Amino acid sequence: MPSHVLSGLIRSGLSRRQAETQVLRMEGKTQAEIGEELGLGTGTVKSHCHRIDAKVREATKLLELVEKEGER
Repeated sequence: MPSHVLSGLIRSGLSRRQAETQVLRMEGKTQAEIGEELGLGTGTVKSHCHRIDAKVREATKLLELVEKEGER
């Protein structure tokens, strides 16, 4: 797992496990494959994916608000 990508994701607000999950998602692995590689159940991987996606949505909304305020 590339350490610079992992550390960047952690600095961006993901937990270590979420970051590990995201790196494997970016490699195109399925949730079952991710679970097997990380020693997690598929339900746990699904939970991590859900939380990652929620954090991305929140960050996107924040950026949109900042951009709108900057246009004023």
